[in-house]
Amino acid sequence: MNSKSKLKIFLQTLINSNLKDICEFLTLVKYFLKGWKIIVLRNDRIGHQIYDTISFLSNISSEESYKYKLAISNPKRLTSNIFLYNYWNKYLRRKGYFVFSGDFTTLFIEYFEYFMIKFFQKGSKKNNLAYDTKKFYFTETKKFYISNNKLITHSYLNKNDVGKIFNQNYKPFPKLNFKVPDSKYNHFRPLKYVCSYTRDSEYMNSLQIPQDFSYHDYRNDEYLKLIPTVEYLNSETLPVVRMGNVKKFINNKYFSKDHVDFEDLSPDGSLEIILCSNCLFYIGDTSGLATVAAAYGRPIVRYNWIPIFNSNPTKSLVLPMLIKDKETKEYLPFRKVWELKEKGLILGDGYSYKKFNLECVRNSSSEILAVSIEMLRRVKENDFESCHPRQHQYEKMMASLGVYNPGIIGNSFMEKYGDLFIKD
Repeated sequence: MNSKSKLKIFLQTLINSNLKDICEFLTLVKYFLKGWKIIVLRNDRIGHQIYDTISFLSNISSEESYKYKLAISNPKRLTSNIFLYNYWNKYLRRKGYFVFSGDFTTLFIEYFEYFMIKFFQKGSKKNNLAYDTKKFYFTETKKFYISNNKLITHSYLNKNDVGKIFNQNYKPFPKLNFKVPDSKYNHFRPLKYVCSYTRDSEYMNSLQIPQDFSYHDYRNDEYLKLIPTVEYLNSETLPVVRMGNVKKFINNKYFSKDHVDFEDLSPDGSLEIILCSNCLFYIGDTSGLATVAAAYGRPIVRYNWIPIFNSNPTKSLVLPMLIKDKETKEYLPFRKVWELKEKGLILGDGYSYKKFNLECVRNSSSEILAVSIEMLRRVKENDFESCHPRQHQYEKMMASLGVYNPGIIGNSFMEKYGDLFIKD
């Protein structure tokens, strides 16, 4: 979006503003003059809307937010889920944080940051507004916020936050009342069904942002790969709902009373939150929707997990993508992948893997089925302890790289590829 289009949106928002909006904006100006800084919640992706916000709350108390003069901007514009936007507004204020959430004020913060960055870049001056989050990926979260001297900073997630926060002592959000205004779910009962999702190209295409997201394509897959898993769960009297508001069309022949293709009919996006919060467990890939299930304490299967060098909630079973050398046709040990990162491999960029002559190998349908069967057993027995002897060696290797609680690798997957997790 160019500057002219931004200005048009800004003026329209100003025209639609009321007295409350103007008062909030004047409060923002007052806080700026008093030396306060703004933490902008990353609401455009549901994963960040959940994890980043919980991470901020876990690391910065409301008392510390006043001590270090940190106010929060919770923008409604482009938010991935209105229900969560409203939830955080109420929750943050109830906990004592200072929150800006009006359309005009949050848009001013967004555009002020945009134009100031543009000005500094043009003048080749040091930019004191935007924080280079990627550079500080390994910075402890509390230190990130406290040492930050930027006027406007986007919420941040350290690679270890998820594993440390969503541990055995984590207190989940209270489950939402299971009121689903759609007859397709009449026979669904809380904790008696499974949510599933596979990310595909439709989501990024739907954003209509003039940016090339093709470097993300290596993470896409086909949902039909989950059909054997769905059939198995149905045989165990567990209905399955294919989640996602934006996804590829799949022929209706693959769906039934016990395999529902989700469509959010709620005005605020609350239906997907209700379903994820009440499922027995969640099966998905790298898509951020899994964070909703995690926030409500539901176990998660993460397949096609990449990059592997991140922490996961305690109740997680993980199947990582394998990395293959195209020339030798051999899979790389994960420590070797880390060493290539030190040599310039960008772990979140599909083109970077190609540059290093590497292929990201997605998990097979049978592998996903096997880990789903294992998850069902673990849920029934409430058993989320590491059981494979190589799991402990793997966790020790990851700890040496600074990664805490990387998740439990599916037992059959570890049995087959265990050497890749522990070999130098």
